[in-house]
Amino acid sequence: MSHVVSIQRMDNLPVLQTGGNAGSGGIRNPIVVVALIPGSALTVGQTGPTVRINGGVNNSQTMLVEGMDASNSLGQGASQQNQVPTDAVEEFAIQTSNFAAEYGTAGGAMINMVTKSGTNVYHGSGYDYVVNEALNAYQPYLGTRNKIRQQDFGWTIGGPVIIPKLYNGKNKTFFFYSMEKFKQTNVVVSNSTVPTSAYRTGDFSRLISAENRLLSTAAGAATDALGRTIPSGTIFDPNTTAVAAANGRSYRDPFPGNAIPVSRFDPIAVKVLALVPLPQGPNFQRGLATNNYTGTFDSSRSTRIPSVKVDQNVGSKGRLSFYFQYTQTTTPRTAAGADPLPDTITAGVLAMADGYTSRLNYDYNLSPRMLLHVGVGYQSVDQGVPSV
Repeated sequence: MSHVVSIQRMDNLPVLQTGGNAGSGGIRNPIVVVALIPGSALTVGQTGPTVRINGGVNNSQTMLVEGMDASNSLGQGASQQNQVPTDAVEEFAIQTSNFAAEYGTAGGAMINMVTKSGTNVYHGSGYDYVVNEALNAYQPYLGTRNKIRQQDFGWTIGGPVIIPKLYNGKNKTFFFYSMEKFKQTNVVVSNSTVPTSAYRTGDFSRLISAENRLLSTAAGAATDALGRTIPSGTIFDPNTTAVAAANGRSYRDPFPGNAIPVSRFDPIAVKVLALVPLPQGPNFQRGLATNNYTGTFDSSRSTRIPSVKVDQNVGSKGRLSFYFQYTQTTTPRTAAGADPLPDTITAGVLAMADGYTSRLNYDYNLSPRMLLHVGVGYQSVDQGVPSV
């Protein structure tokens, strides 16, 4: 059983996801049109759509791009880290049952995508999908609108390869180029904890206040091996470690005044401390010792996905076709472990995902009933953080 989704339906359907479901790449995803196929189930999440066909296992379909397997990045997880740009798709066909022998590796379905080729006439297109809170309705009863800025834009152009006075590719050489870009602006206000001015000089006397003079435990006030009452927040001198003769328990003496002498600071720690900013923001102004640094960090996302296809007629019976696409997604600071601290000291890092897909196909008409097809392809996804 086979189904073909027309390009017109792809253009008219809302394949661009927004907000938390914008996908790992943010760009439009042609795979979501699988929801139009009878017997299919589609769930859209941050890593892309999850596909189920005829009650089968999630993402068990096989994906072909230009006649070659692309399941490693598209079928398993159906992520947007390496996919065909929507405006470059010429045909989206899906077989959901009773596959031919050539498609024997498919589990849930066989999805075949063929990209557009140029013709003897130049054609082009341009588009821009804009998301802005100015175009959104106000929240009921609150009268507010969450700030969201997002764009998905691009263009295509295709036609014969013509170099004035050098080469005329009409009826012989054709190209089709597609570019899609996604930009999402997201500046996050967040809090972090940094040492106060007193802590930077080793003065932790404020840790022992009237409230924590006695540490409340099930057995009463906290005492050490010598029977001394130990207030919560006490800092001990590691050089004074000893064992009490009366009970054999080890103990340490507190630093006098709960202050660590600057001369005892580790040289490496001093250099790291110099990179940590001073407290700032409303929590610091209220005298809080935690979450006392308020700042912003950029978690915006940017994706670009250029693709190009070149076709060459070889004689009257042969045709050579080359396709290449490159997908790059970057985020200035990852969401996991992100904080508003400067780049030199932050726990967040620049995240990136690069994907490459290339195809080279050759077709030759051996006879009116027999076609020779030879193809070779390469595909990879590099996801992680760049070296510094």
